[in-house]
Amino acid sequence: MAQEEQSDSYPRDPKTLAQELSLALELRNIKRHQALHERLSDQWWERFLLLALFVSTIGFLLTAITLKLAPRASSQLLMQYILYVLFFFMMVSLVAVLEYLLSKLQNLRKLVFILEQDQDKILRIIKEHAERSGDDAAASRPEAHPDSAE
Repeated sequence: MAQEEQSDSYPRDPKTLAQELSLALELRNIKRHQALHERLSDQWWERFLLLALFVSTIGFLLTAITLKLAPRASSQLLMQYILYVLFFFMMVSLVAVLEYLLSKLQNLRKLVFILEQDQDKILRIIKEHAERSGDDAAASRPEAHPDSAE
């Protein structure tokens, strides 16, 4: 009885095993595609990175111009501190944007690799189907006699 349950759970022929394995691999590929799609899709915080970089750069430039034009020494010290803070904020924003772009490029490379594998698989299937269709057509075609070639 235990052997019957075990034999029912396993495929009985290699063709069924190959189909189940192929389906399992396709399911894994679909999950990988979805995960990469989620990583590559727009996130809500991406625009804030670019906005932070823009604001800190504009603030840095305006503070630098104001510092150059400020006549009093007391205001220059305050402007220098503001300038340092904005410069630090600008550098942190720039590094965050670059890290974000590098991660997007890495995910795009992974996606292209997976799509190339899928394309190769589809081409292989098409070639196999064409060869089978060609063999079937050649088998169903009547043989041409050398006398009737003219």
